Amino acid sequence: MTDDWRPNWLTRIFAALAASMSALPLAASANADPPAYAAFFDRVFEPGFRAKISDESIDKSGPFEIAFNIITPAPLRISSGAIVACDPLVEIERKAFTQAVPNGAHRVRLAFADARDRGKRLAFARVDFSQMPVVTWKMALVPGQNIKSLKKGEVFGYPVDAGTGSFLDPAVGQFLSRERIAQQDKDTASDSVSEAWITDGETEGKKSGVSFLLNVETGQGNAVMFTSGWGDGFYTSWFGYDAEGRPAALVTDFNLEEWDKAKAQ
Repeated sequence: MTDDWRPNWLTRIFAALAASMSALPLAASANADPPAYAAFFDRVFEPGFRAKISDESIDKSGPFEIAFNIITPAPLRISSGAIVACDPLVEIERKAFTQAVPNGAHRVRLAFADARDRGKRLAFARVDFSQMPVVTWKMALVPGQNIKSLKKGEVFGYPVDAGTGSFLDPAVGQFLSRERIAQQDKDTASDSVSEAWITDGETEGKKSGVSFLLNVETGQGNAVMFTSGWGDGFYTSWFGYDAEGRPAALVTDFNLEEWDKAKAQ
């Protein structure tokens, strides 16, 4: 992981900005419909799935094929019936999504894309709440967000300023935030809790061939942290619902590629 990933004194300033951000213009259809490539939210996690992007895309090198490596970290434990997705080094107390989720231990899967010798980059992060197939996807919202307020091409999501994403129970976020503040009061020269997460996450990530991966355990539950695609950005999450309208999955899309130009191989 490069040095520019590491949070510095600006991180705490960005935290206030991150908390106030609500919507940004990204590739999305009118009325916040799921993207045309929403099938990838399921397909990339299938064994052996590969995608081909025919457009010249980023480096103008022509068509290229993408393989996916699936990493399954520790299950995410939910006890409050709610879930948070956020940059844990900047905004770990971010509000939970309005959609309630089942309590229990839920499988987490990370789909890393490997293409054009650029190393493994996280494309999609997913939590499975059941084994039921997803029949529809809807944008994940936090309190105060209204789909009707979005203009064409806008989406809601969470900002990343420290190159990390995560899933956690909101009670875990509150606990870890208090722990970090308490440690800062003891040592104002550094944020030793976050620094420890960075060091441990880089070490654990290397075991799986990625830059950052960490499971932080607490008495309240755990936080599953991971690298965020190309790094800093603004990322949308989507709830997948089964035929009975129950939440079956949650996926964060890290905008790694122009997936609307990709086809399954």
